[in-house]
Amino acid sequence: MKTKEWMEKADLILSGKKKLSLVDMSAFVKTGENVSMFQYSDSLQTLKEHIKKARSWVMKLDRLEQNATSISALEELLPEAEGFMVDIQPNLDAVMQVTKVYCFCRQPFHGIVVGCDAEGCEDWLHISCIGMSKAQVLL
Repeated sequence: MKTKEWMEKADLILSGKKKLSLVDMSAFVKTGENVSMFQYSDSLQTLKEHIKKARSWVMKLDRLEQNATSISALEELLPEAEGFMVDIQPNLDAVMQVTKVYCFCRQPFHGIVVGCDAEGCEDWLHISCIGMSKAQVLL
């Protein structure tokens, strides 16, 4: 990659117009390090900092997932990920899916849920919350 191309791509990333995955961002930064004039550039240093923050965030998420942590602990991670220049969307999607609430109880998905049949209702309800048995659901 030529110097000009690297800087143009770095400018897109730094302006928020482009995001790279953690792996691709690391490779991009490595390329920047190999271009001698960029070794100490502000752009390169900023990208390195974002890689470090994103890696730290992903490691926190991994630890929380391994320890079967509470939903609230996962929810607390979401604001930390705002403003990353690294694309961690697959990780964010997983956290959002686990922390999404359903039903009247406003709890995450667990057990068996059924779709609401009332007109205009798109909610999913836990069968335990609406007094249904598994047998009733299977009918």
